[in-house]
Amino acid sequence: INFDAIGMTVRNMSDDERSEYKVKTGVIITDVKNYSKAFNQKLFANAVIVAADKKEVNSASELKSIFDKKKGEAVLLKVVDNQGNSRLVGIDIPQ
Repeated sequence: INFDAIGMTVRNMSDDERSEYKVKTGVIITDVKNYSKAFNQKLFANAVIVAADKKEVNSASELKSIFDKKKGEAVLLKVVDNQGNSRLVGIDIPQ
């Protein structure tokens, strides 16, 4: 799913990717546009969003519904990289 307003694209993860990243849930970022909101928050391709707004994210459509409910607000994302490092990232969801 492409989130143009934020500047990133995500997709569901395969079972192999979940075990590679050592996560039970999450969606993988496949693309981040330069100088977008996602880029400015140091989100990058191949990072995994495991939670948004303190809720586990199991699919790209689930992430979309969280973003849709939070338009005009900030959402806290929990992101894991392929080294197993996790961090929290706040991102503003445009109206």
